Amino acid sequence: MALHRDSDSETEPRRRPCVLRGRGAGPCDAPDAAGGGSSGPADRRGAVMSLHNPPRGGSPVGRLSQYGAVESGAILYLRLCLGSHGAIDRARSGLIEALGDAAGSRATEALTDLVTILVDHGRRPMACHGLACQCVGADEACLAQMVGCAAEGAMEDATLMATLMVRADLAPALAGAAQAFGLWLNQMNRRVMAAHRADVHRGRLH
Repeated sequence: MALHRDSDSETEPRRRPCVLRGRGAGPCDAPDAAGGGSSGPADRRGAVMSLHNPPRGGSPVGRLSQYGAVESGAILYLRLCLGSHGAIDRARSGLIEALGDAAGSRATEALTDLVTILVDHGRRPMACHGLACQCVGADEACLAQMVGCAAEGAMEDATLMATLMVRADLAPALAGAAQAFGLWLNQMNRRVMAAHRADVHRGRLH
């Protein structure tokens, strides 16, 4: 999963209302979104409701293009892991492709720890938008800021944000998992940018 994104185009067509999703739900901009889209009970993996009855924490508060590579990467991997059973295998494949076998496996372990704490000990199910949705929900924004702060070493701030998602006694563990995964996202982004610079340099030489 690449972290480098192009900025939103001013000519981008208007999308239909997004649908919040969890396990088994379709993408936010699915054709049936305007009619309420996916519906069903929320389980421990994530909320599945339309904007006609938005789950707490799912209201859009921004767009992916407004977030840095680490923060947006955290959102996208959270969506992937909460979106369907077996998705951690897809995440592992992407991380190994970007980081190599050993580092990718360790990054997968960090991601698994992060998601496991959120799923097993979250104050409520995380409300996630579809993987292709450009909106960022309130829960996703909180997670992104926590991962970003932790990756920068601001653990006090990260732990404070973690208390919004889990009990206070589990907040340090969640912040620690966020830091571990955030550092891998940071390394992945550095590799992507280095490859991009190398491509640009080769293009100039030829």
